[in-house]
Amino acid sequence: MNIFNTRLMLLTITLRIFGCSSDSADDEYRRLVEDLSRQQVAQQEALIQQSQDLTEASKQLVDADATARRELSEMQSRLQQEFASGRQSIDGQRQKLDNERREIATQRHRDPLIATALLQTVTLIVAALPLVLLLLLIRATRNEPVQLPLAELLVEDLVAEKPLLFPGPVSPQRALISPDEPAESPDTPDVGEPSDRPTGSDPET
Repeated sequence: MNIFNTRLMLLTITLRIFGCSSDSADDEYRRLVEDLSRQQVAQQEALIQQSQDLTEASKQLVDADATARRELSEMQSRLQQEFASGRQSIDGQRQKLDNERREIATQRHRDPLIATALLQTVTLIVAALPLVLLLLLIRATRNEPVQLPLAELLVEDLVAEKPLLFPGPVSPQRALISPDEPAESPDTPDVGEPSDRPTGSDPET
């Protein structure tokens, strides 16, 4: 607006200096005023359009900045979640490895103890087995005195250096004979029975 007024004042001064008071000068002056008015309107429209474009560009820039900030925030949140999930998974795997390591260490410490206990138990059972058999035999001999020689035979077989557990069938007569009592020979005659052989001398002699 100031430029238009300045131009209009300069034009008026110029016309007054040259003394143009004719109709042609008025027409020229009117034409110039109209041209200046149109130029001013065009400039104002251009300024308004530029202002609108600038406003639209600013709005788009603000929207783009907000979108970029939102996307950046979402990306940061997603990265943080992925990092936290990965770290949690790593911590879980590390805890699992530690548990497995402790279990292996405990098993290594426990297995020898179990093996030693089993070996000692088996040794005690094997060592106590003859005693148990001996107690059973003693109890059986107390209940049945007739089987005493058989019990003594079994005891001698158990305490022998090379035991022979029933190497062959044992006859009932041999089982009833005591080992301290000598066996009688069937061919030996009894003392009370008379002998068929003559005891005196020959009468013919």
